Amino acid sequence: MDRPRYATVALALALALALVLPLAACSSGTVARNAATSPAATSPAATSSAGPAPSTGDDEPFYADLRPDEGGTSGGGGLSVVDVRTARQAGYDRVVLELGGTGRPGWLVRWVEHPASDGSGLPVAVAGDAYLELVVRGVGAPPDTGVPPFVGRVSATGTQQVREVVVDSVFEGQALAFVGVTGARRPFRAFGLMDPPRVVVDVRDS
Repeated sequence: MDRPRYATVALALALALALVLPLAACSSGTVARNAATSPAATSPAATSSAGPAPSTGDDEPFYADLRPDEGGTSGGGGLSVVDVRTARQAGYDRVVLELGGTGRPGWLVRWVEHPASDGSGLPVAVAGDAYLELVVRGVGAPPDTGVPPFVGRVSATGTQQVREVVVDSVFEGQALAFVGVTGARRPFRAFGLMDPPRVVVDVRDS
């Protein structure tokens, strides 16, 4: 082979390698960096073992069961039940007890065999086949709260399971209400909301 021609070919190959190798290195570095900073690789939420935060939206399905549900706070005694509303959502009925006054409500919601009034223990008539008892805590007497309480019955409209809500009494810092449901006991959940303060109970279809 002619030596000048051989030297020219060798020089061309060397220049080509000099250009290709740095480009390959840059490409490899870019892929690795993107993988290391992707949300799936770095976000704790992606692999968090904590359960979902309490939801207040119209989500379906949601976790619920037949066990008593207790939560919120019970201090202050500055609240009164002022309104009761019912509504139908996808897969469940909703009951809202709105409160007036000051403070954050606590609650205890559970299935009971027979609705009965606090203090006297007398039966409370509620339309339905199964009964949820709602105890709202942090409630005061009207002279203390300055808010006239709602006591009475609300016939549910547009619902599938809930028939009636009865707010029975205020006794020792607690308001007592009952939800009458058609058919057997069903899974439910309870939670509190603010602005204005209220206690919400969702009764699932099944």
